[in-house]
Amino acid sequence: MFNRTLQHLSNRIRSLVAKARVRAVQQGATEILQLETPGGLVDRVERLEQFGFASATLPGADALRVYAYGASDHPIATVTADARYRPTNLAPGDACLYNAAGDRLTLKASRGLEASVNGASVIVDATQIKLQMGAVSLTVTSAGVTIVAPLGTTTFV
Repeated sequence: MFNRTLQHLSNRIRSLVAKARVRAVQQGATEILQLETPGGLVDRVERLEQFGFASATLPGADALRVYAYGASDHPIATVTADARYRPTNLAPGDACLYNAAGDRLTLKASRGLEASVNGASVIVDATQIKLQMGAVSLTVTSAGVTIVAPLGTTTFV
């Protein structure tokens, strides 16, 4: 009897947290997810986000499902991640904000910033600020400003 009780408690503790796959998303003031877990589908899972950051989870993403207060009637997703879109070329110590379209904002561990949105980019480091849009670029350094365009290059000192 004691072993059976311990086994039951062990199973309950292990079921409190589970990795899940997002199957459906309902947007609103709070994002509500349907999750597929090893134990089956779990509906009406509230997704908690860090204050000041918001994102819209895509079906197919991974989530961490926990039961608040150990009660299976109150599932919460505390983390969502989507390896399909996660940048893989980050240097150790970099931090990156990204979306499913491929846009990126990277704070470099080397103390720079790189942003790319729909083919346009901004690079900021200790020596320059560079804006690039197709064949046109504008670079600002302590020596001056350089504009490169299809019609030629101009430097202002």
